[in-house]
Amino acid sequence: MRTILLSLLFCNLFNCALGQEIPNGDNDGSTLVGYKFSTGSMFNHEVRVEHFLTSRWSLIYSAGYSVSQTGNTSEYRTPLGVTVGVGLLTALSCGGSPGDGFLLCCLIPDGVAVHFPFDKGFDFSPYVNLSGLNFRQDKVNGNSFIYSPSVGFRLMKFCGKRFVISAEQSFTRSIGNSVLGSSGISISGRF
Repeated sequence: MRTILLSLLFCNLFNCALGQEIPNGDNDGSTLVGYKFSTGSMFNHEVRVEHFLTSRWSLIYSAGYSVSQTGNTSEYRTPLGVTVGVGLLTALSCGGSPGDGFLLCCLIPDGVAVHFPFDKGFDFSPYVNLSGLNFRQDKVNGNSFIYSPSVGFRLMKFCGKRFVISAEQSFTRSIGNSVLGSSGISISGRF
């Protein structure tokens, strides 16, 4: 909770320095590129690209790295589009078109988010990532691939025209159908 409050305070101070706000619903066609740090049973680092189709709907692409608090387990998260695209590029390398693999990488998002503006410069954004694939390295149980969809919600604050800071809560499927919760913050640039 303290992290969320400090993040919003920082964002408001930054916004006052810029003296600019993004009007709600002014996201059509824009793209956010950012970094997310979250913690729960694992420390998570994620790079996220979010492309707005309309002011309310966006596609999410993400890749990340997680490590357990004990250091015994680490996970690498890749977007399904990239995974399938690399596989397709490999399969087509004997005479196929590499453009097909690149196009597939761009078309298959990790997930989708819906945005509900509720105050000047603020959005509430629930999301679902259905195509997550994790490679898990476990010193005790060995290595494995895990289908790991996630759901969550974010409180997004648009700071000026180019920066967004978010506080979020997410729940991700893990090994053995267990669900891991994590809380975090992200900082993004808007293009």
